Amino acid sequence: MSMRGFVTVFAVALTLAACERSPVDSVPGDSAAAMSILFTAPARPAAAPPAERITVWLAGPEESESTEEQVDTTLVGLPGDTVFFDDLRPGSYVLRMEGTVSLGGIVDPFIAWTTLDSVVVLPGIVTPVEAQPVSFEVDSVSTSSALPLPQGTPLELTWAPVPTAETYRIGWARSFDYGLIVQDTVTTGTSIAVDLGDPGVYYVFVAPRDTDGRLGYPVALPDSVEVVN
Repeated sequence: MSMRGFVTVFAVALTLAACERSPVDSVPGDSAAAMSILFTAPARPAAAPPAERITVWLAGPEESESTEEQVDTTLVGLPGDTVFFDDLRPGSYVLRMEGTVSLGGIVDPFIAWTTLDSVVVLPGIVTPVEAQPVSFEVDSVSTSSALPLPQGTPLELTWAPVPTAETYRIGWARSFDYGLIVQDTVTTGTSIAVDLGDPGVYYVFVAPRDTDGRLGYPVALPDSVEVVN
């Protein structure tokens, strides 16, 4: 699902550097609605570091509305933290949250985790929502190729599918640095054979990509790959 589809009604950008915890300290009036979003622990350990930035999209219930608003909040995106929205129009909403990691600005931010919910808020009450971060990365990358790898022999790679990935980017470099990947390719499958090139030691990474072409956090082969003459 495209990120742009969630920005038509209500967008909230949350920057961790200026955040504290937000208490739920008010109840809406008879004609308004409110939502309390509680962060729970991730479903599994992730390779990505803690998110540096969290963005929340709240879309609905009127598709004709086109307001876009940035608000201050105290969300820090850790388990047990809460963010609160009030003065909402009662109805059905699509809630999406996303944490990103910039890695020092060397490359465009990676998506560290996502969460997506459909929520119905009723007038006069605070609707509780639990948001569990879902890692946007492959579980692991493996190879069936015998190492060291003779020059000209493709490296066979496999990984488990990521449910929300459109494609996967495979990159390799002479340094264990995501920002220095100088060779890469893209596939829609969960396996590929790549020719790494000249003799040397390579680090190989796989990252999922969403429908907008943005990358999830790269996961590397457990060991470097040596290409020999």
